[in-house]
Amino acid sequence: MGEVVHVGKVICDYNSVKEDEVTVLRGEIIQVMTSNQQGMFFVHRPANKNSPAAEGWIPGYAIGPRDGDGSLRKSSWQLFKLRMQGLRPERRPMDGTASLDRKSRTLPLTRERSKISPSDLLYEMSPTVYQPMVNVTVQAGDTAILTCRVCGRPRPNISWCFQETIQMLPSHNVSMTYTDEGIAVLQINNVSLTDSGEYACKATSEVGSVGTSSILTVIDRPGAPTKPMIRNKVGTSVHLEWSPPTIASHGSQIQGYTLEFREVGNETWQAAIPYVPNTSQVIGDLTPGCSYQFRVSANNSVGMSDPSMSSDPILIPTEYELSEREDGSMAVWKTTFDNDFSQVEEIARGRFAVIRKCVQQCSNQELSAKFMNRRIATREAVETEFNTLQSLQHENLVQVFDLYETTTNFIIILE
Repeated sequence: MGEVVHVGKVICDYNSVKEDEVTVLRGEIIQVMTSNQQGMFFVHRPANKNSPAAEGWIPGYAIGPRDGDGSLRKSSWQLFKLRMQGLRPERRPMDGTASLDRKSRTLPLTRERSKISPSDLLYEMSPTVYQPMVNVTVQAGDTAILTCRVCGRPRPNISWCFQETIQMLPSHNVSMTYTDEGIAVLQINNVSLTDSGEYACKATSEVGSVGTSSILTVIDRPGAPTKPMIRNKVGTSVHLEWSPPTIASHGSQIQGYTLEFREVGNETWQAAIPYVPNTSQVIGDLTPGCSYQFRVSANNSVGMSDPSMSSDPILIPTEYELSEREDGSMAVWKTTFDNDFSQVEEIARGRFAVIRKCVQQCSNQELSAKFMNRRIATREAVETEFNTLQSLQHENLVQVFDLYETTTNFIIILE
């Protein structure tokens, strides 16, 4: 399909005003490529002895029919009509004398050729998307604005839909506009998480239709995590685990957690650990003989959630009770691997273990995970390997971070 759709002649000089316009002189032959809703036409001006070839926009009033064929040439895929209102050719006797470029065959002979207004040129064009919709992310309670630019002649009808099936209609918090410049706008005030999804704009006219779509994402403060559970207690340290809030409660990635504690009977909560990247954490150096409660909050790009329910109270042994117990290192076995990590790919495989690349969900940090099947490895052997590697510090030895267990595997998190 060719791009040149019409050939015409410049009937008056036009000097370009904007960067995307072109200067043309009366009498020049131009090729009309397309038009917009403001009565401007995009033309190609071939090279001549005075200037090189150029392309740009000119107003419709500067364009007339090319002498010799009495009209602008039509293409096979778009209709371009010239209404000859008051411009019918004047009949003249054939006297054999030379005509003035045969002007009488297209326009009446007057001192000044009649100019053609944009309304005289009916250029039918199927709706076309000049600026597609783009994905938008907004916070709950704010205003979401979805825009696109769609032009066509005749002016198309604009409609909006949500999730492909729900027709959008104006309401107290939804407004839709379509400007003369072809800018279609859907505005949703006071958005909520339920407004998240795909929105589509469709332009329809008698000569065709076109559509464009994008995703609106509404984010909010996360919901509260679940109540922290006390998984283990050794000496003055307590191991806590919890579950993250559901994604439906906030719409964006959790970036970390904040742990707080208080002594039972005290109303004041204190920050224990400001940032925890996992859903499992050990809190140490608690005061012997005191009872404590714990709670956790989730953080994302919007803010911090409300705190979770308080944990059950736990009593830390007294100094006398601690002195009677044997000292021992606390191997922290976590059970929250699926909450804390996403598996990416397998790195290596051996007889007794598989190494996989994983990404920590809160921090997006890439780490390695050594998976050992519970039917082959023992808990004691894995814990010994972990403690041995943790006690050794050497540039040629891999650093270990955490121990996890699932229903099928023991897992060591490595750098």
